[in-house]
Amino acid sequence: MINLRGKVIPVADLRIRFGFEKASVDERTCIVVVLLNLGDGREALTGLIVDAVEEVRQINNDVIEEAPTFADTGVSVEYLYGMAKVDDSVKMLLDIDRVVNADHVKELAKE
Repeated sequence: MINLRGKVIPVADLRIRFGFEKASVDERTCIVVVLLNLGDGREALTGLIVDAVEEVRQINNDVIEEAPTFADTGVSVEYLYGMAKVDDSVKMLLDIDRVVNADHVKELAKE
């Protein structure tokens, strides 16, 4: 749990969600705060421990394209929201509501 501007929110380790070793926590730990859709019309702020943050950008919906399928390659796109061309690079956009739902937060917060 962290206190963010007077509001206590749960924190979950995203590495555990993807089957990696738990992140070590120190003064350089990155926590990204996201607004999760709980599926019943409610939303909740949740902190996610991530390995690093390179940049924070706002991307307009009109530049977002569907995630490509990688047929017969074994590459899963189930957690991708889409792809966006930003400047001279392509960004893969994570569908956070698919990656982490209320049950995952409860489970990951216990770790």
